Amino acid sequence: QTNVLLLDGLARPDLLMCDGVTYTFTCNNLGTNNGFFLTADFSTELTTGASSTNATSYGTTKTENGTFTFTPTSSTPRVLYYMTHSAVNTGGRILVRSV
Repeated sequence: QTNVLLLDGLARPDLLMCDGVTYTFTCNNLGTNNGFFLTADFSTELTTGASSTNATSYGTTKTENGTFTFTPTSSTPRVLYYMTHSAVNTGGRILVRSV
């Protein structure tokens, strides 16, 4: 499939995350203006608990090349989405659970 994020070789898998655990995504050559990010509403970049080793100029944590990390907390929305900035339907769903 083209223009689909692959996570561990899988196209758009659902992810399960737990509060207090840090998750790391390695982003390689996602393309200009196509940074990886998390959102709760398909548009607004979720920045609380997120960071990037190489954030783009058009976002706080959007990552085209580098490492994106995220640590959910009890105040994180329970359903999130991972996606890229420019490409449509590239990402998938994240379910966040308490430990």
